[in-house]
Amino acid sequence: FTFPKPLNPPSPLFHFHRPPPPSILHQKSPLTTVAKSFTSDEFPVDEAFIETFGPKSKETEEEARRRNWIERGWAPWDEILTPEAEFARTSLNEGEEIPLSSPESIEAFKMLDPRYRKKKIEEMGLTEEEYLAKQFEIKGEIPEPLVTKWAGPLVVRLVPPRDWP
Repeated sequence: FTFPKPLNPPSPLFHFHRPPPPSILHQKSPLTTVAKSFTSDEFPVDEAFIETFGPKSKETEEEARRRNWIERGWAPWDEILTPEAEFARTSLNEGEEIPLSSPESIEAFKMLDPRYRKKKIEEMGLTEEEYLAKQFEIKGEIPEPLVTKWAGPLVVRLVPPRDWP
């Protein structure tokens, strides 16, 4: 077994691992070892080679990745949803957006902003608890409670689970 020949052989002075003479130790010379191999940037670029073996499509990597996601019907920004959540999302997306037309609906939309809501509560002279109580008070007449034929406890022992075949 022999070691391969190094690219930068040491100078013959240090060949036998003897300490150098004292005159060499005291000299301050800058290190001037130059690598005799190419770095990856230094290789000459051959246009014919790139045309032959380079990428055939002009599509960027980002576009190709996006196209691949779209073809498979999934992308990393899509959450993995349950069937119910997927249905809810698609039905929400299919719904049409109705512009706010009545003053009540515009006011209700503005009340979603906490700063606006706080300002309105202060204008009405209410505390936040009073305002919430006012929101939940029942408007109109309370209907009679429904009378059912069977009002006993519900038996769920024999109901199969939802994913039963």
